[in-house]
Formats: sequence, structure tokens, C-alpha cells
Amino acid sequence: MSRKPFTLIELLTAMAIIAILAAMVLGVSAVVSRNMMEARTKARLEAMMMALQEHFQDRGYYPQPSTAGATIEVDFSVAPFDQFWHSQTERPYLEDTKIKDFSGDDETRYLDGWGREAFRYQLHSTEGYRLWSYGADKKSGTTEEKQDDICSWKQR
Repeated sequence: MSRKPFTLIELLTAMAIIAILAAMVLGVSAVVSRNMMEARTKARLEAMMMALQEHFQDRGYYPQPSTAGATIEVDFSVAPFDQFWHSQTERPYLEDTKIKDFSGDDETRYLDGWGREAFRYQLHSTEGYRLWSYGADKKSGTTEEKQDDICSWKQR
């Protein structure tokens, strides 16, 4: 009994099916990856919000930027966030802020889900504080294409 070779149409059909399946897998993995990064950023934002609340309960005020109403990058090695290492309970307000940099030294940084130092903080006299991450596009904004910012006022 002799076997017939595959026809060109059968080979092209099989390749098309494989290509469609591969595209579906890649598309789904991109969505899952983005959702995971957003979830990680939201969790870190929640942890920072809890740390800010503990700071407020201990000291009676939120960290003050040097200029009133200014938007500042959250950097735990400089004021006003360096006080997060000295709480009234002798433990830092925010754990897990030490990460290794490329030189192997510990640095005090807090990264969003995309691995960037992209958290911003603003203190308002009437509303308390605002804390946010720029999101996947690395840009702050509220236009339709920039709706990916992850904000404390959307979390509450």
C-alpha cells in the first residue's frame, strides 16, 4: 500500500492553522502579562497608601514636598520619603523597598510593575494626597489614549 504525499493545499492549510494558533497564544500572553504588571503596580500602590496612612497616624501629617502642591517622584532615599525608615514603632512604614542595582549595592527604590521608578506623589491641602503610577505608556495624562495611569483616587 503506497502513501500519497501531502498536496500543497494541505500543507498551506496546516501552516495557516498553526499561524492562527500561534497568534492567539501570543495575543493572550500579552494581555495576561499586562494584567499581571497592572496588578503588581496596584498592590504596590496600596502598600504605599497604607504606609502613608500609618505615617499620618503616627505624625499627624503626610510627607510634605519642598514646594506646596508640587508633584514629586517617590524616592525613599531623599526627603520627604526618607522618614519612611523611622516610624514610631521602630520599623519602617514600608517594607520591601531595598532592591539590588546593577553594581550589587542595595538601593532604596520602589518600582512599579513595569520595573520603573514611576510613582508620583502630590499633597493637597483639602484632599489629602494623590499617588499614582504612569502605567504602561510611561506618560502621565488623562486623555483617552493615556487612561492607563494607576491612581490612588481610583483605588479608594
